[in-house]
Order: sequence, then structure tokens, then C-alpha cells
Amino acid sequence: MKIAFTRIDLNACQTVVTRKDSVVLAVPTHDRPKVTPHDLAHFIIERELGLDHGFWGKAAAGAMFSGMTVIEGQQKPHAKDRSQQAIKDEKQIGVYAEVLVSTILHMALDNLDKDWIACQRELKEMWVPPGVQTIPWTSARLTKICDELRKAKDDWQKLAVGETMHVLWTINA
Repeated sequence: MKIAFTRIDLNACQTVVTRKDSVVLAVPTHDRPKVTPHDLAHFIIERELGLDHGFWGKAAAGAMFSGMTVIEGQQKPHAKDRSQQAIKDEKQIGVYAEVLVSTILHMALDNLDKDWIACQRELKEMWVPPGVQTIPWTSARLTKICDELRKAKDDWQKLAVGETMHVLWTINA
């Protein structure tokens, strides 16, 4: 699945997705990214952790979240049913993905990943849905994700208004 993040002004982002079924979707953005678009942070964290049931995995599976609109192509028959099922399946994983993004983005932007003991404490205190296996964290894994987030922040801040950052979602696509 192709994802395009376009800077539409200094603190605004437009996200467009092209799924494998050739349907092109506009994804609403609710943040005013001064640093990194929230959905780009989701992409990096979910990709690096292999989360196929976070926001992007569900979108790749056909989920149409509130506010998403088809701007090109035609959805297959029963797309609405598949979307509802994709959103319903493991619903708390979506909340967990939000918690992960919030926690890890904070660590990356504040360079907290340099203090592994403090990170371990914060990761242990992080909410995990019942029945979900905790992520096997290592200092190297966390640092890799934080480095990717900081690189994305730098790349995003270098974009001029109207320029686009392209990424490719390959998990469950």
C-alpha cells in the first residue's frame, strides 16, 4: 500500500493512500504537525514492530475509518462489511497502537531512548490490552525506532509546502 504525506502548509498535512485494490483514499488528519505527522509516526512504529492490526495494517486490510473518503477507484462488493470486520477485530489493538505511538514518539523527540533504564520503566508502565503479548523490547530495537522517527522528523521539516513524502506499507498488504 502506497502512502503519501503532503505538506499543505507549515503545520498541515494531507495523507493519501493507494491500496493494493487500486482504491485511492483521502485519510483525514487531525493533528497540526509542527514536528512529524501523527500518521507518519504510526507508520514507522507499526512497521518497525510488525503490527498488522494497528492503523495502517487495518487500512491495508480494507478498513474505512471515520472521515476516510474514496477519491479514486471503486471498492469491491461487500467492502463495507470487510471494513467493519477489520475495525472490529481486535479493537483494543488500535488503542494500543495509539498508546505505543504516544509513548515512543515522546521518547524519540526527547532523546529518552539514550536512557535505557528509564525507557524500560516507562515501557513497563505502558497500558497493554488484556490477552495481548507485550513487545519484547531491547535497547537496540527502541533506538532503531527512535532513530527512524527522528529521521522522519528531519525529512518532514525539510519539505516545502506542496512537497510529498512517500512510504510503502508492506505488512499484510
